[in-house]
Amino acid sequence: MRCDSWQDALKACMDKYHTYNWIHAYPNACCEIIALIYGNGDFRETLHIITMCGIDVDCNAGMIMPLLAIQQGIQSIPSELLHPAFEKLETYMRGKYREISLEELVQETVDSICRAGAQNTGHV
Repeated sequence: MRCDSWQDALKACMDKYHTYNWIHAYPNACCEIIALIYGNGDFRETLHIITMCGIDVDCNAGMIMPLLAIQQGIQSIPSELLHPAFEKLETYMRGKYREISLEELVQETVDSICRAGAQNTGHV
């Protein structure tokens, strides 16, 4: 079912899943899917929609917004939403991951996903 607006889609989902608590996976998955569909790949619009849907906003945004950034690259994130503090991750891990840039972490994540996919399909 395709609705005219994300608000109509949200209402349809909330009507369908009204018996579930706000923290249940169904209403939250609806919000995520709605934001991804009606955001049309635009980072700012997708963030707006997922935020306005309500429900478990921080978790839902945390699930889908990194997907857009990984899919479209860090340049898809509006510059005013990036802060120099996010350029580097400092951890308690030893060795290579004690300190890593966001760019390196994203690239290593993408590379790991590609390697795992290649291993699963036999195309290493």
